[in-house]
Amino acid sequence: PARDEKRRRCVGMSVTGWCLRSTVGPLCIPLTAGVTTIVGRGLAGLDDKRISRQHASLSASTSTAAFMLESLGSNPVVLVRAAGDEPGMPIILRRGEPAAEMRRLDRLFLLAGTHEFRLDGPEGEA
Repeated sequence: PARDEKRRRCVGMSVTGWCLRSTVGPLCIPLTAGVTTIVGRGLAGLDDKRISRQHASLSASTSTAAFMLESLGSNPVVLVRAAGDEPGMPIILRRGEPAAEMRRLDRLFLLAGTHEFRLDGPEGEA
């Protein structure tokens, strides 16, 4: 039981309470205001050769709970909104295209349909 509890726990959490959480494992990438976080192959067991080492970046604003997602790899990333005008509608981001705003509970797929992460943070923000 204690071992299973450890697996479900988030590996890391930022001071602000925001993290990019894997939906299939304990990985939680802490997000810090004013810092750009790079997500890609080699990060906690992500070994899929279709994912670049620098596949996507998530930039956290210093003044608001806004996060900008940008695709950096040769394969696009997919953002799926949790709420708003078109919840559930996938947004495909390719390298060189403008970044998209990622909000609380939105999902990021590093490849279409796989390697899913969710933006977790305090309720009522972003």
